[in-house]
Amino acid sequence: MYFAVCVLFQSVLLIWEQFEDTNHHSYHSHHGLASGLLIGLRVCLALSLAAGLYQIITVERSTLKREFYITFAKACILWFLCHPCLATIAIIFREYQREKIITMGVILCQCISMVILYRLFLSHSLYWEVSSLSSVTLPLTVSSGHKNRHHF
Repeated sequence: MYFAVCVLFQSVLLIWEQFEDTNHHSYHSHHGLASGLLIGLRVCLALSLAAGLYQIITVERSTLKREFYITFAKACILWFLCHPCLATIAIIFREYQREKIITMGVILCQCISMVILYRLFLSHSLYWEVSSLSSVTLPLTVSSGHKNRHHF
């Protein structure tokens, strides 16, 4: 429920920010109340995710699962914090450079995050070992009896 409210609030802030932006070509204007609230929300989401995963990691006994959660946390925190961090760093640059720095930086960070998540979820690696969903009935799983994999 908490995350559904956050997603809804973020959607409202994004729409509000777009209505405030008069240029209509910038990634985010960073000048209005909506932009500040949006950045604050992303930081809060990253902190909430980090706190939740830290609690899971500290009690997890399996090294494999712990490594999975740590890598997952790194990718998600990179995703959530890249925009607020780049917006803060961009302040030291001139106005005409800020938009390019933020846009290119966010795209690069989110691509790196997606590659990390791809390696976790879509490859035949840790996800299939730690997921409670990895059963014999799901495609692309490796059952203990046979090592038959489907390749695309």
